[in-house]
Amino acid sequence: MKTYLLDILNRYNRFSENLDVKTILCNKSWFIFNDTGDKELYIFQENGSLITSVNGKVTNATWQYVPANKSIIISFKEQSYMLHPAFLDKNIFALQQDGTNRYSFMIDEKQSQSFQPKSLTELKSYFENIERKRIEEDKRKEKLWAEQQREINQRRIEEERRKQIKAQQKQLQQYKNKKRLEYWEQNQDLILQKDLFYKQLFISKNKWEKR
Repeated sequence: MKTYLLDILNRYNRFSENLDVKTILCNKSWFIFNDTGDKELYIFQENGSLITSVNGKVTNATWQYVPANKSIIISFKEQSYMLHPAFLDKNIFALQQDGTNRYSFMIDEKQSQSFQPKSLTELKSYFENIERKRIEEDKRKEKLWAEQQREINQRRIEEERRKQIKAQQKQLQQYKNKKRLEYWEQNQDLILQKDLFYKQLFISKNKWEKR
């Protein structure tokens, strides 16, 4: 099993601990990335056996998932490896060799028709493209968040302005009512004398009282 240094993967934490590693691995044929041109396949069985094929030459090995440290142990006759799930998307499953910055890359054979990198440079470009899209998405979200905050602030300012205008109008109306009342209290006799309707009522009242 070949492993590779790929610094860009150190930026990622794209494997959820809630995912079921056995479900991900089993009942699939995994194309193992290498830069030699060999066709290397791994088939993980639910019973812990592992079928490996290099250019059609089959070797039987074993594997197990260790929940205690969230690692996958792959054992060949000559050598065993401890690997930790590091990255997973629809195309690739990256495993980090324990205690190192080296990675092994597995591609679901169903995806290998459309995604089958031939070199570490191609693989690096794939992750750089993911990183670029992630940065663009983060910027888009930041821009959207900023726009939403501006809209919220604008609505808040407009609402405060409406409240201020309403309060000012209320104060003005109260002031007018107060002044009207003061004027009435100070000048009610004069006002009533000038009021024709009041005069007519007053005359009618006097006439009625004289009867």
